[in-house]
Amino acid sequence: MEQIAQASEPENTAKDRKKFTDLTPAQRYRLVAAIEVNDASPLMSDLNSSLARTLGIRGQHARAILDDIKGWWYGMAVELLDRKNRTRASVTAQELQCRLEEITDRYAGKNLPITETLRRLTVAEIDVYKDDLVVAQMQWIGLKDRTIATHLRDYHYARAQRSEWLRTFKITEEGLEDYERLLWDEWDHVFTRHTDAIEDDTPAGERRAAGKRVLDDTMDKVADKPARPGSTTEGWIGRGTIHSLAGRAQTADDDDSVGWHPDYPDLCRTRDEPWDQ
Repeated sequence: MEQIAQASEPENTAKDRKKFTDLTPAQRYRLVAAIEVNDASPLMSDLNSSLARTLGIRGQHARAILDDIKGWWYGMAVELLDRKNRTRASVTAQELQCRLEEITDRYAGKNLPITETLRRLTVAEIDVYKDDLVVAQMQWIGLKDRTIATHLRDYHYARAQRSEWLRTFKITEEGLEDYERLLWDEWDHVFTRHTDAIEDDTPAGERRAAGKRVLDDTMDKVADKPARPGSTTEGWIGRGTIHSLAGRAQTADDDDSVGWHPDYPDLCRTRDEPWDQ
């Protein structure tokens, strides 16, 4: 190891080899003594069967489930090894188990637990959101306060339920992102259909009316979409989640944004101005 470390090549390992040669002889000895060579490692050809046994993956869809979990794990490994853009320090066993269950349930189906009980929001709870973009989005299409309050109820409890699922490892962030992409796709079809006829000279009243149709039809579409494939989900989860996406819209260049008014990207950019102008 000392001979190799003192060699001139390869250049891409020069810094690491120098760290080894900079150690004292005693430090080098302790380092090498701590190295364990595992000659009982499974053969590459046995990797899939070994992983399947360890993770308890079996049945007719075992290969597809295993490929999915390996793909997810590869993404986690890349994220953990990325020093510049690292957003997490580790992956827990609970998270691995949760992701395995999510993937398995794509083929079997399993309902996510509903722990939130809907009730009418208090005035104080509604006031918490009065300056949020999710409310501005509804004001731009002319919704009255009573209607906004109804939508905020879905938004409020869907946020709480999703947080509970994440906290208790009933769903992973990746699983939730898959669900949000599914809802976004439904909205995109509805928004395109209702705003295709909107022109630059279309009156403001017609633009708001088109926005209301976008909102109503989107709510109907997403209410039937399950948060986990093959399962059933309460309608307010989908409705509240799409409102969360609307609350995250920022700029006209945001390809993942959601809105109701035909001009919502521009309105988001200039939202400090009065919405009825």
